[in-house]
Amino acid sequence: MGGQRPWWEQIVLIAWRFMKQFVHIVTGKSEVERIVLLEHVGGVEGTRRLRHSLERSKKLDGVFKTMITGNPQTSSAVEEIKRIKALSQINEEGAQRLSTYVGNICDVTRFIQDVERLQSEPYSSENPAHEAKLEELWNLATDSRPREGGRISREWNRIGFQGKDPASDFRGGGVHALNQLLYFSSTRTGAVRQQLEDLGNAEKWHPWACTGINITSHVTSMVKDRLFDNQLYGLDRETQFQRLNEIYSDIFESFHVDWIQSNPKTVMDFPPVFKKSVEQARRQYKESSSPI
Repeated sequence: MGGQRPWWEQIVLIAWRFMKQFVHIVTGKSEVERIVLLEHVGGVEGTRRLRHSLERSKKLDGVFKTMITGNPQTSSAVEEIKRIKALSQINEEGAQRLSTYVGNICDVTRFIQDVERLQSEPYSSENPAHEAKLEELWNLATDSRPREGGRISREWNRIGFQGKDPASDFRGGGVHALNQLLYFSSTRTGAVRQQLEDLGNAEKWHPWACTGINITSHVTSMVKDRLFDNQLYGLDRETQFQRLNEIYSDIFESFHVDWIQSNPKTVMDFPPVFKKSVEQARRQYKESSSPI
């Protein structure tokens, strides 16, 4: 959302504002009012349209910023939109849609904050829940293969951790990175084991678990840039995390295909392939979330 818009987008935005003003004159209704009065528009599509309208409106810029930062309050945002757009006489159905759409946007903002909190929660070997998840990850990835040396072991290298203690690798992604690795391994176990088998070839090897932690970092950045909003509107918190983890798993699988198809010679080929793959994912989701 930040930064200078490209020139072509600025031209389209000017044309959109001109058309919006023209339609307002013809219909006597603002764009916000037209959006919330469209009975055939569902919750996700209505939310998407309202968000893009708020994002591009000079008058509503302030209220939009309160909805995507801090601790947004649905009721106060709705009242402010009504005041600015003179919607005090809007019908009950329209008022309910406005509240639903605004609530969806505010809820995704709070979800993003929940993701950030999880990412900032460090992995602790003193936390039994963290340790249990780590062991579950090992068992899923290796089909419960016995690990020589116990908790601190070079065997962790088999699934792509860098040292004897995986805890040190989670510094960049926190518990959130572990949760996503565990989700991927528990819901797509066959794919994970195939990936690790593919990486058994010395030329194709890369640190699988550390790669997953890096993917978490990139996906979280995309969450913060609100590239997944359309996929998260109207969902409860548990389902939002599930949807995000599915996106993570898709990106992980897509990267693995890119890696194998690149015919790497050594792990030194990893950085450019990884960068290209995650940048492609970002472009894909950015295009799907574009307001224009």
